[in-house]
Amino acid sequence: MNDLKQFQNGVNEDGEVVIPFIGGLTYPVRQIDGHIKGFLWLTFVAALFNVVISSFLGRNFLCGLGIEGPGFYCSANVLALGGSVLAFIGGLAWYINRWYSISESGGEIVYKLNLKDVKTVGFILFYLGLWAVAGWAAYSLNIRKPVEDWREELLFFFVFTMIILAVFVLLVNSVLFIRFLQGKKWLNLRCSFWPVFDNLYKILGWFLFYFLVFAYFFRSVTVFWVQNEWFPFWVNSLAGEFCFYFVIYASVAVFISSLAYQAKYIFGNRRQK
Repeated sequence: MNDLKQFQNGVNEDGEVVIPFIGGLTYPVRQIDGHIKGFLWLTFVAALFNVVISSFLGRNFLCGLGIEGPGFYCSANVLALGGSVLAFIGGLAWYINRWYSISESGGEIVYKLNLKDVKTVGFILFYLGLWAVAGWAAYSLNIRKPVEDWREELLFFFVFTMIILAVFVLLVNSVLFIRFLQGKKWLNLRCSFWPVFDNLYKILGWFLFYFLVFAYFFRSVTVFWVQNEWFPFWVNSLAGEFCFYFVIYASVAVFISSLAYQAKYIFGNRRQK
């Protein structure tokens, strides 16, 4: 009975957090299915917003493929590029907060922007910055020419390796994002590091599965709207842009639900405040 109770609480007899693999794999789908109307409407609104902005600024996804035609234009302006990126990040923050609210808390969709959306933009930029730092450190190690002084060489390698490892730890512990969305103290690696490490193969398995699924959808959307000859070019460009963003936001919804499932086991069992 005690073993069964511990298993149901997500903790084994050694006190380790055990996250069910099948439950974690299907949880995002179950959340979308249970909130299908809210999911479809929320994703539609977010995708439509980005279509309007990107088309207005001349940053349609077909532009990135070097495809131009009548009915819309492409812009290489740096300000247009920056505006489209900021609009996407802002839309992403808006979408994440609403999806988490309706899927995990049963809340209603609030269209008006708020302070939490601004903070979420900052959090997203922070994580993007981590990826940039990791990439910069790895690139620096790759292009650097060895020096004769082995102590200088060892020090350089050690410092940049530590930077990469520190960033990797934060990136792997993305479940901390849920703590942020809950308005709680999020930088709590002491509670999340070992549970995430113990279940890392499951988390990577979920990520790989959904990565392959959405990569297929991305490819299908791109190929269909690029090769489609049934509609005018401007229709293909707008419809393709909408489908492109719809798939992006759907993948974000899956990712957030997956993190929420991990958080239930990692932080729920520890009764974090």
